[in-house]
Amino acid sequence: MYQPVAKTLAIEALKGGPAADAFGRSAFNRYYYSAYLSTRNFLNQFDSKWGSQSHANIPDTIEVNLIKLINASAEKARRTGLISDSDKERIKSLAKTTARMYASLLREAYDTRCTADYQPETKLEFNEKGFSITGTTNSTAERWLIEVNQKKGTLMGLCKELGIA
Repeated sequence: MYQPVAKTLAIEALKGGPAADAFGRSAFNRYYYSAYLSTRNFLNQFDSKWGSQSHANIPDTIEVNLIKLINASAEKARRTGLISDSDKERIKSLAKTTARMYASLLREAYDTRCTADYQPETKLEFNEKGFSITGTTNSTAERWLIEVNQKKGTLMGLCKELGIA
């Protein structure tokens, strides 16, 4: 939903002019919200409290709460003979790795959004390829939603395998 708005803002920023900085900052904000809202909807499928937490706590929810749920479900599935020991270990390992990458991505996106929104003294840098703030480029921000959806897909697949989604 916010992704097309972010792209339009980025295009406006790249045109230059006195409002380029504001358009660029707003683009980072909208790219972040695309990733955040997608994540919130994902987490709400498991527990409505998970999706209603503060933005800064969402990565921890993925790394801790969701992984606890997956691990416990994998243990139960192994105990009841639904999956093998090796499947249990595969699921737990893939879930942990994916959750760690997902959380890291969300932290980066959140930090970038906060810098763009609350630190006007931190200038956007423009070049022939695009713009960036604190080393994060607009093309990186544009990929946040794609990467979030990939991570969600992996985790949802594991949850379906365990019968918890």
